[in-house]
Amino acid sequence: MRKWPEQVSLNFKLDDFRCPCCHDVDLNPFLVLALQWLRDLIGKPIVVTSGYRCPEHNNAIGGSAGSQHLYGQAADIQCERETPEALAVFAEEIPYFRTGGIGIYDHHVHVDVREGAARWHNRTERPQT
Repeated sequence: MRKWPEQVSLNFKLDDFRCPCCHDVDLNPFLVLALQWLRDLIGKPIVVTSGYRCPEHNNAIGGSAGSQHLYGQAADIQCERETPEALAVFAEEIPYFRTGGIGIYDHHVHVDVREGAARWHNRTERPQT
């Protein structure tokens, strides 16, 4: 794994991406670049609710076996006063996410820098208007 400074970009720290169970981290530099770009576009703080996941943690929370989180290529994010749908629209403006993955959930948006566009909605609640 690559050695990263504690401050990985202007608005994100390495701790934002650490696995909550083992504190390991694997991080694709393009994910950091894309998240900072998104943060600059929105002009509001973005909270990473899930970054890198070790296989044990991914299994424990029911993550998919091929999750991009396992490779440091994904983040689940929230932004205050932005619905997941609105945040996903902003994410589409970022080239690395536009050509990667964007998934909409009840309380967050999954973004990743995989090769090949993927889109999904996994809401169980009705979107707020």
